Amino acid sequence: MLQSIGKQATYYANFTPAILTKPLLKSEFLKVVDSSSSEFIDSPPAQQVESSATDMEKESIAGAHVLIVDDNAINIEVARGVLDNLPVSVKIASNGEQALDIVRECEKEGHYLHCILMDCQMPIMDGYACTSAIRDGRAGQVHQQVPIIAMTANAMLGEKEKCIAAGMSDYVTKPIVASMVEPKIINWIQSAYSPQFLGKSVMDETRVVHSEIADERPSSSEGGDTPVWEKSRALMRLANNQVLFDKICEMFIESVPRKCDEMKAAVNDKDASKVKLVSHTIKGMAGDIGALRVQSRFSDIERLAKHEQLLEIDNVLPEAINEIAVFLNELKPA
Repeated sequence: MLQSIGKQATYYANFTPAILTKPLLKSEFLKVVDSSSSEFIDSPPAQQVESSATDMEKESIAGAHVLIVDDNAINIEVARGVLDNLPVSVKIASNGEQALDIVRECEKEGHYLHCILMDCQMPIMDGYACTSAIRDGRAGQVHQQVPIIAMTANAMLGEKEKCIAAGMSDYVTKPIVASMVEPKIINWIQSAYSPQFLGKSVMDETRVVHSEIADERPSSSEGGDTPVWEKSRALMRLANNQVLFDKICEMFIESVPRKCDEMKAAVNDKDASKVKLVSHTIKGMAGDIGALRVQSRFSDIERLAKHEQLLEIDNVLPEAINEIAVFLNELKPA
């Protein structure tokens, strides 16, 4: 638990599983996810929260262009959901190389990107390398000082310094919290619209401390004390955007079996780099929807993969995959 500057805040969430029967119908799933009945103890009805941006702020950034760079489709959907409340257009890249191509193309066509949301860990080219390339002018001269906001799953000490060293303007931690990301996006887009502010770091001015909500990575040692699904907090991070939440839950159900197959293949091939990448992806997907135990298990595997401890990974992988099954059973029990 991190605390905001000057105060200590603690959050509690209660959870009671809902029961569904096979075959699972989309309408039934959405109805249960949206339920505010007594099945969810102390969980108030979700209400769509509008953007906190003022009309003047929205007018000041109207027509801006934002590039989202992330290899995780769920992360992209979450980021787009935040931007849907703002009058901006969005471009998407799934890795650093694609991002550089888009930046070059924008300059060639005379378009200007006003802000980039950059994931840090991606295949082919990660966010740090991509940012360095942009700052060095390898994507053209026009965008050398474009604001780049890092999206990192690491809230560890030193991550801020690592982002700054790579040339990033600011950073937010995953899972993304809409109420914290939106002000940063607005501030940095405004800086890009005002050339006199280009290059001026407002890292400390805009930082709201990724916060009590943002860092929810329980260690697996917490065991049974960690809830299977913290729906209410995951929904709160998305400003209670129920439609967006429903969508990323469905995306998780559809994509996680494939990711599990990729993980098993990587372990069998003794490919530590691939294991690290896939575990990072599953960890991020789980974090976005509040699947805390799944998030914790694959965070552990990611750490093991960094040290190429493949034998240990082989031992713990069945338990991690079982946690996915437990979570899916909350949605569609056997």
